Amino acid sequence: MHLVTLRTFQYPLEITLLKSMLEDSGIPVFVKDEFTILMNPLYSNAIGGIKLQVLEEDIEKATEVLKDYESENNS
Repeated sequence: MHLVTLRTFQYPLEITLLKSMLEDSGIPVFVKDEFTILMNPLYSNAIGGIKLQVLEEDIEKATEVLKDYESENNS
């Protein structure tokens, strides 16, 4: 099982919607460093933010879900 970082975020609330969308599409989602940044938000830049990760075999499907979301919200 190899995880791939799909996106990074500075604040925990930014990740909530995308995480839910991916899970609703049947894609398992892993969030790395969320609790570290919740404990001390100033660490966000130092550790590279909160990482939204998916399994390597789900990267293409996850990318499509995010592209669809971004195209709907940028038009």
